[in-house]
Amino acid sequence: MNTLTIETNAQITIDEQTTFLADQVDNYGTIRIQDVNGHNLRIQAPFNNYGVVNSGIYAALILYESGIHTGTFTGKQLSFFQSPDTERINTFQTGSSINVNAISAGEYNTINIYGSVISGTTYIRTNSVVDISASQSADLGLIVLQGGEIIASAFNISSGETFSGTGTIKSNVTNAGTVSPGNSAGSITVQGDYTQSADGILEIELGGTTAGTQYDQLTVTGTASMAGTLNVSLIDGFIPQVGDSFTILPYGTRSGGFSTLNVPEGYRWGFEYGYSGIILTVLEGGSISGTVTCNSPHTVFVDLWMDDYTSPPPAYSNNIACGESYSFTNLPDGTYYVGAWIDLNESGDGPPDEGEPYAWYGDLTHLSIIDGEVRENIDISIEGGIFSIYLPVILR
Repeated sequence: MNTLTIETNAQITIDEQTTFLADQVDNYGTIRIQDVNGHNLRIQAPFNNYGVVNSGIYAALILYESGIHTGTFTGKQLSFFQSPDTERINTFQTGSSINVNAISAGEYNTINIYGSVISGTTYIRTNSVVDISASQSADLGLIVLQGGEIIASAFNISSGETFSGTGTIKSNVTNAGTVSPGNSAGSITVQGDYTQSADGILEIELGGTTAGTQYDQLTVTGTASMAGTLNVSLIDGFIPQVGDSFTILPYGTRSGGFSTLNVPEGYRWGFEYGYSGIILTVLEGGSISGTVTCNSPHTVFVDLWMDDYTSPPPAYSNNIACGESYSFTNLPDGTYYVGAWIDLNESGDGPPDEGEPYAWYGDLTHLSIIDGEVRENIDISIEGGIFSIYLPVILR
């Protein structure tokens, strides 16, 4: 068609998957899409809605070009088809209304909302912008930034809500819920201030040493006011190495600090509120070393437990001979239990066979490492003859 105009009090009903190919489509009446899954309406033309569009609970309205809207949109999904390189602008003027389960902005779309909008989930792709800074009322539900940008007068994440993805927020942000950059590594930029309340949570995933693609990053151009919880986890089988550094939260300025910090176990972490950002660093851990003296031709097993020595196997183990030294290195700060034992069977390589004596550790004192301490000369002496029952000696 050259043009399609739906006049006031007129209605078009869509009962198949349908495409309008036209130079211009203007709706002053009603467009109704039947409640059948897949019966979407694609408008491949500049489209202006001054009336009503209802896509039901199963179908979607997909717009391919720019438009100006003063009418209402209700139903399952309002989508803006991606453009390869040309910006499409859809402006929803004061008095307009959107109430849908989902809004999806494909690449190179700018969506300006001056009316009211309610969406269950909002997806914003690369090079696309959703501007709700001057809207009459706006609730975009779960916002998933897929490289896009959202502009708001104020952006609040309530308790129980999660904000995730990769992209930019042009607004001050208050987080009383959860902010989780990326989707298995990504970045969010807040062009404004970021305030995290005592109930707020920042989730950071580490899968490598490159910000934004291998580990999460939240960038705040203004002031980052910190409180609440920081949760750091490892993804993609990543094993941090001593010296690895992660700038997880660059900021212009900062106030406050996290009250709770949860980091992956098994590493010693450095945490710095730097001049321009929060930096996590993998530090060299502490060490425990000493010598075992005994009288036996069999192998000496020197074991190290973390926190709970009653739960085998040990976290670390050395196999040495009598009179040799043992060493456990790069240990995270914590409480350890160290002991030595000898198996009495013919091979002497452990574990003890049924009926043979087992090592008994009894009540142990604590051996602690704080701030990467080097604990030397933790010597163990096992007394007795070759055929005695050997008991480990635990030293502080």
